Amino acid sequence: MPYIKELHKFDGVEKVFLFAPRVDYDERKDLGWSAKEYLDVDGVEVCVAPSDDAVRNALDSKGRVIAVFNGIRADEDVFRWFKLSLDYNVERALFQEPPFTFKYPLWLHKVRFFFQDKKYVKHFKYVLAVGPDSASYFHGWSEDWKIVPFMYCTELVGDAQAQYQQSSTFRLCFVGSLTKRKNVGVLLRALSSLKDESRIRLDVVGDGELRKVHEAFVKENGMTETVSFRGVVPMSEISAIVAQSDVLVLPSLHDGWGAVVNEALMVGTYVVVSDKCGVRALIQDKRLGLVFKSDDEQSLCEALSRSLVWAKKEDLNFSRAWRREWAARNISGKAVAKRLLDALS
Repeated sequence: MPYIKELHKFDGVEKVFLFAPRVDYDERKDLGWSAKEYLDVDGVEVCVAPSDDAVRNALDSKGRVIAVFNGIRADEDVFRWFKLSLDYNVERALFQEPPFTFKYPLWLHKVRFFFQDKKYVKHFKYVLAVGPDSASYFHGWSEDWKIVPFMYCTELVGDAQAQYQQSSTFRLCFVGSLTKRKNVGVLLRALSSLKDESRIRLDVVGDGELRKVHEAFVKENGMTETVSFRGVVPMSEISAIVAQSDVLVLPSLHDGWGAVVNEALMVGTYVVVSDKCGVRALIQDKRLGLVFKSDDEQSLCEALSRSLVWAKKEDLNFSRAWRREWAARNISGKAVAKRLLDALS
Protein backbone atom coordinates (compact mmCIF):
# COMPACT_ATOMS: atom_id res chain seq x y z
CA MET A 1 0.00 0.00 0.00
CA PRO A 2 2.74 2.60 0.66
CA TYR A 3 3.52 2.77 -3.07
CA ILE A 4 0.02 1.96 -4.37
CA LYS A 5 -1.44 4.98 -2.62
CA GLU A 6 1.23 7.20 -4.23
CA LEU A 7 0.49 6.17 -7.81
CA HIS A 8 -2.40 8.57 -8.45
CA LYS A 9 -0.14 11.54 -7.66
CA PHE A 10 1.91 10.99 -10.81
CA ASP A 11 1.04 12.53 -14.18
CA GLY A 12 -0.69 10.11 -16.50
CA VAL A 13 -2.31 7.98 -13.78
CA GLU A 14 -6.04 8.55 -13.94
CA LYS A 15 -7.45 5.85 -11.65
CA VAL A 16 -6.10 3.25 -9.24
CA PHE A 17 -8.13 0.19 -8.23
CA LEU A 18 -7.12 -2.28 -5.55
CA PHE A 19 -9.01 -5.57 -5.46
CA ALA A 20 -8.42 -7.84 -2.46
CA PRO A 21 -10.12 -11.14 -1.61
CA ARG A 22 -10.01 -10.33 2.12
CA VAL A 23 -8.15 -8.31 4.74
CA ASP A 24 -6.56 -9.08 8.11
CA TYR A 25 -5.48 -12.66 7.49
CA ASP A 26 -5.39 -14.63 10.74
CA GLU A 27 -1.67 -15.39 10.48
CA ARG A 28 -0.95 -11.68 10.10
CA LYS A 29 -3.23 -10.72 12.97
CA ASP A 30 -1.20 -13.04 15.19
CA LEU A 31 1.89 -10.98 14.31
CA GLY A 32 0.21 -7.70 15.23
CA TRP A 33 -0.79 -6.60 11.72
CA SER A 34 -3.99 -4.70 10.93
CA ALA A 35 -5.10 -3.73 7.43
CA LYS A 36 -8.24 -1.78 8.37
CA GLU A 37 -6.47 1.57 7.97
CA TYR A 38 -6.04 0.86 4.26
CA LEU A 39 -9.72 0.45 3.49
CA ASP A 40 -10.17 4.20 3.03
CA VAL A 41 -7.22 5.63 1.10
CA ASP A 42 -7.23 8.84 -0.91
CA GLY A 43 -6.71 8.22 -4.60
CA VAL A 44 -7.33 4.45 -4.45
CA GLU A 45 -10.63 2.65 -4.95
CA VAL A 46 -10.28 -0.27 -2.54
CA CYS A 47 -12.64 -3.17 -3.20
CA VAL A 48 -12.64 -6.09 -0.75
CA ALA A 49 -14.24 -9.31 -2.02
CA PRO A 50 -15.56 -7.54 -5.13
CA SER A 51 -18.11 -9.00 -7.49
CA ASP A 52 -16.92 -10.19 -10.88
CA ASP A 53 -18.87 -7.33 -12.44
CA ALA A 54 -16.88 -4.79 -10.40
CA VAL A 55 -13.65 -6.33 -11.69
CA ARG A 56 -14.97 -6.30 -15.26
CA ASN A 57 -15.90 -2.63 -15.00
CA ALA A 58 -12.34 -1.75 -13.94
CA LEU A 59 -10.84 -3.84 -16.72
CA ASP A 60 -13.14 -2.16 -19.23
CA SER A 61 -11.94 1.34 -18.33
CA LYS A 62 -11.10 3.72 -21.16
CA GLY A 63 -7.52 4.37 -22.17
CA ARG A 64 -4.48 2.29 -21.25
CA VAL A 65 -5.21 -0.22 -18.50
CA ILE A 66 -2.47 -2.14 -16.69
CA ALA A 67 -3.65 -5.00 -14.48
CA VAL A 68 -1.15 -6.23 -11.88
CA PHE A 69 -1.81 -9.70 -10.47
CA ASN A 70 -0.23 -10.94 -7.26
CA GLY A 71 0.68 -14.38 -8.53
CA ILE A 72 -1.33 -16.57 -10.88
CA ARG A 73 -2.68 -19.43 -8.79
CA ALA A 74 -1.65 -18.51 -5.26
CA ASP A 75 -5.18 -17.23 -4.56
CA GLU A 76 -8.26 -18.62 -6.29
CA ASP A 77 -9.94 -15.20 -6.44
CA VAL A 78 -6.91 -13.56 -8.06
CA PHE A 79 -6.74 -16.45 -10.53
CA ARG A 80 -10.39 -15.96 -11.41
CA TRP A 81 -9.86 -12.21 -11.92
CA PHE A 82 -6.89 -12.97 -14.14
CA LYS A 83 -9.03 -15.21 -16.33
CA LEU A 84 -11.70 -12.48 -16.49
CA SER A 85 -9.04 -10.09 -17.76
CA LEU A 86 -8.44 -12.27 -20.82
CA ASP A 87 -11.65 -10.88 -22.31
CA TYR A 88 -10.27 -7.34 -22.27
CA ASN A 89 -7.55 -5.42 -24.06
CA VAL A 90 -5.34 -4.75 -21.04
CA GLU A 91 -1.64 -5.05 -20.30
CA ARG A 92 -0.85 -7.51 -17.54
CA ALA A 93 1.93 -7.59 -14.99
CA LEU A 94 2.77 -10.48 -12.69
CA PHE A 95 3.88 -9.46 -9.18
CA GLN A 96 5.77 -12.51 -7.95
CA GLU A 97 8.14 -13.75 -5.28
CA PRO A 98 10.62 -16.50 -6.14
CA PRO A 99 9.53 -20.14 -5.77
CA PHE A 100 9.17 -21.26 -2.16
CA THR A 101 12.12 -23.64 -2.18
CA PHE A 102 12.14 -23.99 1.60
CA LYS A 103 9.18 -26.36 1.23
CA TYR A 104 9.60 -27.80 -2.28
CA PRO A 105 12.74 -28.14 -4.45
CA LEU A 106 13.17 -25.80 -7.41
CA TRP A 107 12.80 -28.55 -10.00
CA LEU A 108 9.33 -29.37 -8.67
CA HIS A 109 8.28 -25.73 -9.01
CA LYS A 110 9.50 -25.76 -12.61
CA VAL A 111 7.52 -28.91 -13.39
CA ARG A 112 4.36 -27.47 -11.83
CA PHE A 113 4.74 -24.15 -13.65
CA PHE A 114 5.38 -25.88 -16.98
CA PHE A 115 2.22 -27.97 -16.82
CA GLN A 116 -0.11 -25.52 -15.06
CA ASP A 117 0.93 -21.98 -15.88
CA LYS A 118 3.22 -21.87 -18.93
CA LYS A 119 0.15 -21.51 -21.15
CA TYR A 120 -0.57 -18.17 -19.47
CA VAL A 121 2.91 -16.71 -20.05
CA LYS A 122 1.88 -15.11 -23.35
CA HIS A 123 -0.77 -13.03 -21.58
CA PHE A 124 1.74 -11.15 -19.39
CA LYS A 125 3.91 -8.28 -20.56
CA TYR A 126 5.75 -7.56 -17.30
CA VAL A 127 7.04 -9.51 -14.31
CA LEU A 128 7.53 -7.49 -11.14
CA ALA A 129 10.12 -9.83 -9.69
CA VAL A 130 10.47 -9.56 -5.91
CA GLY A 131 14.14 -10.14 -5.16
CA PRO A 132 17.03 -11.41 -7.30
CA ASP A 133 15.97 -15.07 -7.08
CA SER A 134 12.60 -14.22 -8.58
CA ALA A 135 14.17 -12.23 -11.40
CA SER A 136 16.54 -15.09 -12.18
CA TYR A 137 13.79 -17.73 -12.11
CA PHE A 138 11.24 -15.94 -14.30
CA HIS A 139 13.76 -14.63 -16.80
CA GLY A 140 14.01 -18.07 -18.35
CA TRP A 141 10.32 -18.58 -19.08
CA SER A 142 9.81 -16.01 -21.85
CA GLU A 143 11.97 -13.76 -23.99
CA ASP A 144 8.98 -11.43 -24.42
CA TRP A 145 8.60 -10.65 -20.71
CA LYS A 146 10.03 -7.43 -19.34
CA ILE A 147 11.53 -8.43 -15.99
CA VAL A 148 11.36 -5.57 -13.50
CA PRO A 149 13.42 -6.04 -10.30
CA PHE A 150 10.92 -5.15 -7.60
CA MET A 151 10.38 -5.22 -3.84
CA TYR A 152 7.93 -5.01 -1.01
CA CYS A 153 7.39 -1.58 0.42
CA THR A 154 6.69 -0.44 3.98
CA GLU A 155 5.99 2.88 5.59
CA LEU A 156 7.15 4.46 8.80
CA VAL A 157 4.68 4.29 11.69
CA GLY A 158 5.11 7.27 13.97
CA ASP A 159 8.27 9.30 14.53
CA ALA A 160 10.38 6.25 15.29
CA GLN A 161 13.67 7.68 14.06
CA ALA A 162 13.55 10.36 16.77
CA GLN A 163 13.41 7.77 19.53
CA TYR A 164 16.95 6.38 19.26
CA GLN A 165 19.07 6.97 22.34
CA GLN A 166 22.78 6.33 22.64
CA SER A 167 23.67 3.40 24.88
CA SER A 168 26.79 1.54 25.98
CA THR A 169 24.89 -1.68 25.24
CA PHE A 170 25.03 -3.17 21.73
CA ARG A 171 21.37 -3.74 20.96
CA LEU A 172 20.19 -6.31 18.43
CA CYS A 173 16.63 -7.17 17.45
CA PHE A 174 14.80 -9.84 15.48
CA VAL A 175 11.22 -9.32 14.31
CA GLY A 176 9.23 -12.20 12.87
CA SER A 177 7.72 -15.60 13.55
CA LEU A 178 9.65 -18.13 15.63
CA THR A 179 9.63 -20.89 13.05
CA LYS A 180 12.23 -23.13 11.47
CA ARG A 181 12.28 -21.00 8.32
CA LYS A 182 13.10 -17.80 10.19
CA ASN A 183 16.01 -19.64 11.84
CA VAL A 184 16.41 -17.66 15.07
CA GLY A 185 18.38 -20.63 16.42
CA VAL A 186 21.50 -19.71 14.41
CA LEU A 187 21.35 -16.20 15.84
CA LEU A 188 21.17 -17.51 19.40
CA ARG A 189 24.05 -19.90 18.79
CA ALA A 190 26.15 -17.10 17.29
CA LEU A 191 25.46 -14.88 20.29
CA SER A 192 26.43 -17.64 22.70
CA SER A 193 29.89 -17.83 21.13
CA LEU A 194 30.65 -14.11 20.97
CA LYS A 195 33.30 -13.12 23.50
CA ASP A 196 31.83 -9.68 24.09
CA GLU A 197 28.39 -11.08 24.84
CA SER A 198 28.18 -9.30 28.21
CA ARG A 199 27.37 -5.96 26.58
CA ILE A 200 25.04 -7.37 23.91
CA ARG A 201 21.28 -7.39 24.25
CA LEU A 202 18.86 -9.08 21.84
CA ASP A 203 15.14 -8.36 21.63
CA VAL A 204 13.18 -11.19 19.98
CA VAL A 205 9.83 -9.86 18.77
CA GLY A 206 7.29 -12.45 17.65
CA ASP A 207 5.97 -15.86 18.54
CA GLY A 208 5.75 -19.32 17.04
CA GLU A 209 6.13 -23.04 17.58
CA LEU A 210 9.86 -22.83 18.38
CA ARG A 211 9.60 -20.21 21.11
CA LYS A 212 9.88 -22.73 23.96
CA VAL A 213 12.85 -24.38 22.23
CA HIS A 214 14.63 -21.04 21.89
CA GLU A 215 13.82 -20.04 25.47
CA ALA A 216 15.23 -23.35 26.71
CA PHE A 217 18.46 -22.77 24.75
CA VAL A 218 18.82 -19.30 26.25
CA LYS A 219 18.31 -20.62 29.76
CA GLU A 220 20.64 -23.59 29.33
CA ASN A 221 23.42 -21.35 28.00
CA GLY A 222 23.13 -18.69 30.70
CA MET A 223 21.88 -16.02 28.29
CA THR A 224 18.75 -14.85 30.15
CA GLU A 225 20.35 -11.45 30.77
CA THR A 226 21.23 -11.16 27.08
CA VAL A 227 18.06 -12.28 25.29
CA SER A 228 14.55 -10.96 25.87
CA PHE A 229 11.52 -12.62 24.27
CA ARG A 230 8.94 -9.88 23.70
CA GLY A 231 6.22 -12.01 22.13
CA VAL A 232 3.69 -10.50 19.72
CA VAL A 233 3.90 -6.71 19.63
CA PRO A 234 1.40 -4.41 17.82
CA MET A 235 2.73 -3.12 14.53
CA SER A 236 2.41 0.43 15.82
CA GLU A 237 5.10 -0.33 18.43
CA ILE A 238 7.55 -2.33 16.33
CA SER A 239 9.14 0.65 14.57
CA ALA A 240 10.12 2.11 17.94
CA ILE A 241 11.75 -1.17 19.02
CA VAL A 242 13.67 -1.41 15.74
CA ALA A 243 14.68 2.25 15.97
CA GLN A 244 16.11 1.70 19.46
CA SER A 245 18.29 -1.12 18.13
CA ASP A 246 21.77 -0.81 16.66
CA VAL A 247 21.27 -3.78 14.33
CA LEU A 248 18.29 -5.74 13.03
CA VAL A 249 19.11 -9.36 12.17
CA LEU A 250 17.12 -11.46 9.68
CA PRO A 251 18.65 -14.98 9.64
CA SER A 252 16.00 -16.71 7.49
CA LEU A 253 16.61 -19.96 5.64
CA HIS A 254 14.24 -18.62 2.98
CA ASP A 255 12.53 -15.25 2.59
CA GLY A 256 11.09 -14.09 -0.72
CA TRP A 257 11.89 -10.57 0.44
CA GLY A 258 11.95 -9.69 4.16
CA ALA A 259 10.09 -6.40 4.54
CA VAL A 260 11.21 -5.85 8.15
CA VAL A 261 14.59 -4.87 6.68
CA ASN A 262 12.88 -2.02 4.82
CA GLU A 263 11.40 -0.89 8.12
CA ALA A 264 14.80 -0.98 9.80
CA LEU A 265 16.53 1.06 7.11
CA MET A 266 13.74 3.62 7.13
CA VAL A 267 14.43 4.35 10.80
CA GLY A 268 18.20 4.30 10.26
CA THR A 269 18.94 0.92 11.86
CA TYR A 270 21.79 -1.17 10.44
CA VAL A 271 20.86 -4.65 9.15
CA VAL A 272 22.47 -8.09 8.98
CA VAL A 273 20.62 -10.51 6.67
CA SER A 274 21.17 -14.01 5.35
CA ASP A 275 21.90 -14.63 1.69
CA LYS A 276 18.59 -16.51 1.41
CA CYS A 277 16.57 -13.30 1.80
CA GLY A 278 15.46 -11.45 -1.32
CA VAL A 279 16.02 -8.16 0.48
CA ARG A 280 19.77 -8.78 0.25
CA ALA A 281 19.44 -7.01 -3.10
CA LEU A 282 19.22 -3.73 -1.20
CA ILE A 283 22.47 -4.26 0.70
CA GLN A 284 24.89 -3.01 -1.93
CA ASP A 285 26.56 -0.50 0.39
CA LYS A 286 28.18 -1.64 3.67
CA ARG A 287 26.86 1.48 5.33
CA LEU A 288 23.44 -0.16 5.06
CA GLY A 289 24.32 -3.60 6.39
CA LEU A 290 25.98 -6.95 5.84
CA VAL A 291 24.95 -10.21 4.21
CA PHE A 292 26.05 -13.51 5.78
CA LYS A 293 25.90 -17.10 4.57
CA SER A 294 22.60 -18.68 5.56
CA ASP A 295 22.62 -21.06 8.53
CA ASP A 296 26.37 -20.51 8.96
CA GLU A 297 27.04 -19.67 12.59
CA GLN A 298 30.61 -18.57 11.91
CA SER A 299 29.58 -16.30 9.05
CA LEU A 300 26.93 -14.67 11.25
CA CYS A 301 29.41 -14.30 14.12
CA GLU A 302 31.80 -12.46 11.82
CA ALA A 303 29.04 -10.11 10.62
CA LEU A 304 27.91 -9.38 14.19
CA SER A 305 31.51 -8.89 15.33
CA ARG A 306 32.15 -6.39 12.54
CA SER A 307 28.95 -4.58 13.46
CA LEU A 308 30.02 -4.56 17.10
CA VAL A 309 33.40 -3.01 16.22
CA TRP A 310 31.69 -0.31 14.18
CA ALA A 311 29.24 0.37 16.98
CA LYS A 312 32.13 0.85 19.43
CA LYS A 313 33.48 3.51 17.11
CA GLU A 314 29.94 4.95 16.95
CA ASP A 315 30.01 4.63 13.16
CA LEU A 316 26.63 2.89 13.14
CA ASN A 317 25.06 5.66 15.18
CA PHE A 318 26.54 8.50 13.15
CA SER A 319 25.34 6.91 9.90
CA ARG A 320 21.71 6.49 10.98
CA ALA A 321 20.69 9.76 9.31
CA TRP A 322 22.42 8.67 6.09
CA ARG A 323 20.44 5.40 6.08
CA ARG A 324 17.17 7.23 6.65
CA GLU A 325 17.93 9.57 3.76
CA TRP A 326 18.94 6.63 1.55
CA ALA A 327 15.66 4.86 2.39
CA ALA A 328 13.59 7.95 1.57
CA ARG A 329 15.27 8.16 -1.85
CA ASN A 330 15.15 4.47 -2.70
CA ILE A 331 12.52 2.45 -0.83
CA SER A 332 9.83 4.89 0.29
CA GLY A 333 6.33 4.59 -1.14
CA LYS A 334 6.94 7.52 -3.48
CA ALA A 335 10.27 6.10 -4.70
CA VAL A 336 8.85 2.63 -5.38
CA ALA A 337 5.79 4.06 -7.13
CA LYS A 338 8.06 6.03 -9.46
CA ARG A 339 10.15 2.92 -10.13
CA LEU A 340 7.03 1.00 -11.07
CA LEU A 341 5.65 3.68 -13.38
CA ASP A 342 9.04 4.17 -15.05
CA ALA A 343 9.20 0.42 -15.73
CA LEU A 344 5.68 0.36 -17.17
CA SER A 345 6.15 3.43 -19.36
